Amino acid sequence: MNFLPIEKNVVELSQEVGEFIHGESVNFDRSRIEQKTVLITSFPTLIRNRKKKLVAQLKKILPGAGFMAEEGTDLEGTNEYKWIVDPLDGTTNFTHGLAPFGISIGLVKKNKLVLGVIHEVTNHETFNASDGSPAFCNGKEIRVSPARSLSESLLATGFPYYHFEKREVYLDIIKTFLDKTHGVRRLGALPPIWPMSHAVAWKVF
Repeated sequence: MNFLPIEKNVVELSQEVGEFIHGESVNFDRSRIEQKTVLITSFPTLIRNRKKKLVAQLKKILPGAGFMAEEGTDLEGTNEYKWIVDPLDGTTNFTHGLAPFGISIGLVKKNKLVLGVIHEVTNHETFNASDGSPAFCNGKEIRVSPARSLSESLLATGFPYYHFEKREVYLDIIKTFLDKTHGVRRLGALPPIWPMSHAVAWKVF
């Protein structure tokens, strides 16, 4: 399949939804966010509506594709493709007005990643790649870091908002990397530097 027309449509869709989210972030009212204990784990109503828009438009872009959904509620399609959609990656960042946060959309074929788009809202940056093609940022080709060893690298990571019993394991790993690299940054959302020459990585929520 030629993924380039699909990729172009998904890029345009992510940018359109990104503009909406950017507008919402300017005057966001924290009282509109739903809470679970002390953690923010749900989307505001308007963001959930954006997810519905993304799903509806993606169904048109690639008819018959299924969706990998949260909490095991996958939506089966009629072909071998599935979309993975996160309409607001970095919800906590969004609610506090802190960059980065954005939209992540991926397409898999038989569990193999074949296309990905990440739109970072605050900087209006769109990262995209498809199987067999280079990766781009706002239409300009990008490449992986030239660093060839951990000792030359600056790392970016994140912690999940669940599995707290594994917190010490995470911290031990971070300590090791702090000793062996230029440092570790925790950005609170997908680092937009992740798209590579043949794939885009994102969090499956």
